[in-house]
Amino acid sequence: MQSRTIKSIVAAALAAAVVGMPAARAQLDYWIAGIWDTSEGQMSIEHHDPDVSGTYSQDRGRIFGTLDGHQLTGFWVEQSSGVKCDAPRDGSYHWGRIVFDFDAEFDAFSGTWGYCDQNPSRSWTGALQAAAKLLR
Repeated sequence: MQSRTIKSIVAAALAAAVVGMPAARAQLDYWIAGIWDTSEGQMSIEHHDPDVSGTYSQDRGRIFGTLDGHQLTGFWVEQSSGVKCDAPRDGSYHWGRIVFDFDAEFDAFSGTWGYCDQNPSRSWTGALQAAAKLLR
């Protein structure tokens, strides 16, 4: 009986927390916003469903893209890199494509990146350090 009461209180609290939230956020199962330890340095991610943006420590890097299910597709941009692209993206000639595949719990990803418009093929991994998850 006590367990049922606790579950009811928790359910009511969650329902109250969701009231007033934009509908898209209330429907999310996972929120990837937070601080991530990655193979390219520490990354801070913001998530405004479905758009994702972030910054990371490698060459003042930043990412932006779209989360669809467990996959983020988009671009990285840095101040400098090993390759200079023919055209700028987001104010820099040093950029490329990314694909991040998040695990079932959205607390780690294995991804790939490439230079400019090349297909991403180089490894980029990450693990969540400090979450800003909305709902579970």
